[in-house]
Amino acid sequence: MEMEFTAAGVTVGGYDEDGVLPLAEVTSSVEELQAFYEKYRAVFALDQPAYPGFVGRMAAYDDTFFEGHSLVLVLLQASGSAESITLQSVRRENNTLVLTYQRELSELAGTTALIYTAEFVELDGACGDCTATVEIV
Repeated sequence: MEMEFTAAGVTVGGYDEDGVLPLAEVTSSVEELQAFYEKYRAVFALDQPAYPGFVGRMAAYDDTFFEGHSLVLVLLQASGSAESITLQSVRRENNTLVLTYQRELSELAGTTALIYTAEFVELDGACGDCTATVEIV
């Protein structure tokens, strides 16, 4: 079942040394959002002044938001500024949310430095028992 979503991404730092990206986690409370932050903040520099967007976005989510919504946090890696990865759809298959991203390469030259993005994907309705997975096409 296709789901409507709102997504906003912020640049983060760090390095995917363990090869865990892309990753997605469903959060259904402020506590779960805070746990995600604590789990990944050192690895992906979520609390560094050079990348203030993650902490700023986190502040927008409170108990009232989670009463009627779920939030999927996604960490992605692009292989340079000439590559973009855009969320195309979210569908629910039983208790799994499948987030499909489109990878596009620009013909314009860009940097080859790895770029890390954290996306906040808002969904209507609770999905506390769901897991999430990312497909990149």
